[in-house]
Amino acid sequence: MRLLRVVDPGRAILALLLALGLWMVVQNEQNPEKAALTEFPVTVDVVDIPAGLTMVSDTPEVRLWVRAPENVWPRLKADSFKARVRATGAAGGVNDLRVQVDVFDSLVRTAEPRPDTVRLRLEGVRERSVPVKVNPTGNVPFGYSSAGPKVSPERLTVVGPESLVQRVDTAVVDIRMDGVTVSVSGSFTPRPIDGRGAEVKGVRLTPPQIGVEIPVNQEVSYKEVGIRPITRGRLAPGYYLLPPEVEPASATIVGHPAVLSGVSFLETEAVDVSDVSSSIVRRTKVQIPSGVSLLQPQLTALVTVRVQALEITQSVRLLPTIEGLGPDLVVGSQLPLIELAVSGPAPTLQGLNARDFKVTLNLAELGPGRHTVQPRVALPSSFKLERLAPQDVTVELRRVTPLTAQG
Repeated sequence: MRLLRVVDPGRAILALLLALGLWMVVQNEQNPEKAALTEFPVTVDVVDIPAGLTMVSDTPEVRLWVRAPENVWPRLKADSFKARVRATGAAGGVNDLRVQVDVFDSLVRTAEPRPDTVRLRLEGVRERSVPVKVNPTGNVPFGYSSAGPKVSPERLTVVGPESLVQRVDTAVVDIRMDGVTVSVSGSFTPRPIDGRGAEVKGVRLTPPQIGVEIPVNQEVSYKEVGIRPITRGRLAPGYYLLPPEVEPASATIVGHPAVLSGVSFLETEAVDVSDVSSSIVRRTKVQIPSGVSLLQPQLTALVTVRVQALEITQSVRLLPTIEGLGPDLVVGSQLPLIELAVSGPAPTLQGLNARDFKVTLNLAELGPGRHTVQPRVALPSSFKLERLAPQDVTVELRRVTPLTAQG
């Protein structure tokens, strides 16, 4: 027969409490509790503000006196708590309201606000109509103009605390115009401004955005075109003109777009090359068409004119000169005329004659008989032999018979 053991409830509860107490003692020794003020502030939410009132003071903040195990502290931050005050029953003016704190970490024992009340200033909400003003800043680029802005709507409603609404004078839209070359059209957010030009914080504008249009028109435009050097007159005879060079090679012109579209280059004032026989450099003005102007009004052009002598070819017929003929030999055949075709600068060639050219036959070390000899040609400097005819000359040499003395 088994005997049932009856458990005394009182003793069981006592044993449980002793075990729990012992566990708490051990835990406290291993992880002691820490009580301190938080280093971070917690924002206080203001709720249940009565209708017709609004808060004008800054959003309050508090620190918390927290009791929690030491190992919990490193993970605590502002969003581990929620602080709030209920403004139910508050009136316009200054109100001292008690702060309530909610804790989102179960191991935090307590969290008490410091201070435990905050002072709030409430004011009645007011609406007021104010005009809209557009404030263009900067300037459109040179060659463009802007007209007066158009806004829609022309007035806005400012809503907020009575003292702040009273300060608002206008709703201003700032639009930068630097570098703008097309008309402005879009929605912009205005700012509430007081009579001194300072922005009023803590109010809102209705509607929050307005439409703004600022016409921008192009009055003048820019265009880069080449500069064409112009010459007049006739060079000295025998010379021709190489393409002239100009520095700078281009210029920027300014004018109405319709006028600029018809201008593709500028010309210099004509450089006189009459009787010029060598390269020259001249500084001259740039001619400007009607209706346009230069971006650099004092611009001048440096024109370099290069000339070069014409190369011509001329034929010359010469009787060759004999060189190196032995003392006891004579030429027994008639020598032909040698025709030379020479090329060179026309101005120089026109001043020469046959005496300035020489053709020789070198007969040195040749004896009696028939010989084929190549003519040698001597030309003035800067000339070139183009053709020689004939290229070989047949020469017959005879020995001279000495005269016998008569007694």
